[in-house]
Amino acid sequence: MGKDRKQLALAGILLHGPVVPEFIKFASDGCSIPTGFMRKVLNADQTRAACRIHDYSYYLINTCYKLGSKSHRAERQIADTQLKWNRVLLGKNWITGQVFGRLYYTGVRLGGARAMRKKHGRLICPPSLAALDLVRQACVERCKPNPLTPHAKKTLKGWEEKIKEESK
Repeated sequence: MGKDRKQLALAGILLHGPVVPEFIKFASDGCSIPTGFMRKVLNADQTRAACRIHDYSYYLINTCYKLGSKSHRAERQIADTQLKWNRVLLGKNWITGQVFGRLYYTGVRLGGARAMRKKHGRLICPPSLAALDLVRQACVERCKPNPLTPHAKKTLKGWEEKIKEESK
């Protein structure tokens, strides 16, 4: 299994993208690269931290923006670019990093599924108010310099009500 983000930072590899909370790490599927041959060829296990960042970025994008909006599409391009950069950083050298970054991204696009969704298509609700606060703060950071979108406010409020109801 590959190094986590903290271990990579200690080794001087600083990945791009949001810091991933623990509850997302267990839900992330490693960028949906199919198991077996493709995972081995693309060295998928070594890029687990980059994949979790990418999955969490998509989670935040789907929380903050309506599907198909200009902001949604633009933010997805940023997240996809960060995945490519992170994959380059995790390569043995710049050239192999570039090649594997592009191949890896192609594998994610071809075999990928919607990140962080339950079977019925809704985003995973954070498990606690503390986790919800982490997601809310990440959404605020993602929306800068603009305020939270109405879509984000509605989603976060719904999760807060659900968490409070379940804790009764």
